[in-house]
Amino acid sequence: MLAERARAKGIEVLDAPICRGQRAADEGTMLTLCGGKAEVFARAKPVYATFSKDILLLGDIGAGQVGKAMNNFLLWVNGVALIEAGRLSEAYGMDLAALREALLMSSGASDALKNWENVSFLWALKDMQIVTRMADEARLCMPVAGAIKELVKDARRIKQTSPPDWTGRRLATARLGEA
Repeated sequence: MLAERARAKGIEVLDAPICRGQRAADEGTMLTLCGGKAEVFARAKPVYATFSKDILLLGDIGAGQVGKAMNNFLLWVNGVALIEAGRLSEAYGMDLAALREALLMSSGASDALKNWENVSFLWALKDMQIVTRMADEARLCMPVAGAIKELVKDARRIKQTSPPDWTGRRLATARLGEA
């Protein structure tokens, strides 16, 4: 392990993956999830503050990576569910932009719904492979994770070709064309 090899040379390390995507990177509002010793975290925090709004110590070395994997797992669960919920709602003639507004005020709210236009599924398969590998290593049965790992393959294609119109942009564009 890298931390053990570094420690043998008198060097301390943190694992510190970042979350929140491209917009947060551009705005300097990333979330950094750290694993390591508290005193090392305290020294490194000002460095992470140059590009992160929120910086959290989750535990020992490796905890940052686990936190990032769980964050991504929940993002993709929500993303896949939004595709299914959107398609079903559209089948019933729902105005998804209006439904989205209601859901954002309810227990159906999620960052994936709030930022639907930025959910690309680009890294979803890689992220879910990490989660399912972790589950296998921990000898845990995680059928939802396994299903999401398979579903994100199709979700990326759907998002690129015919995604549910949660933002109402297609509808607004169509209405402009009618005028």
